[in-house]
Amino acid sequence: MAKILRMPSERDLPQGARRDFVEELWDCYRRAGRPTLQEIADAISADYDAFTASKETIRRAMLGKTVPIDGDVADALFEVFCKRSKTDPNEDRWPDSMDGPEPRRDWWRSLWSRALEEAPSTPVGPGSTSGWGTCAARSSAAVEEPPF
Repeated sequence: MAKILRMPSERDLPQGARRDFVEELWDCYRRAGRPTLQEIADAISADYDAFTASKETIRRAMLGKTVPIDGDVADALFEVFCKRSKTDPNEDRWPDSMDGPEPRRDWWRSLWSRALEEAPSTPVGPGSTSGWGTCAARSSAAVEEPPF
């Protein structure tokens, strides 16, 4: 039985470009009927001769742990979800916008590009091993003041 994949919480994936990308990825995933990781990987393998995407790569992208470096892989995820949901990737993402049309594909590409440029965030809270106030920071003699 496949394990249920869940959207990461804001604690696990704080606000920012990476979260925006993952939220759009999840919107596409939900519209596609929540296919299994294996179904997604199989669809990518069937539709794209030049590359494949493993279940682990897809899972890590869905959780915001990584952003696909290759735009073709990011686009493949998007296109597989569009195909499964019968969504035209070139339809207007914001049909009620007064700024003019923006195709879903263009919106997706801009989210991916911004997420790729953003450094990965580190969750803050119990068990965190970096940042001011953690055991590691307090035990270091070199740290005398907070980093601001």
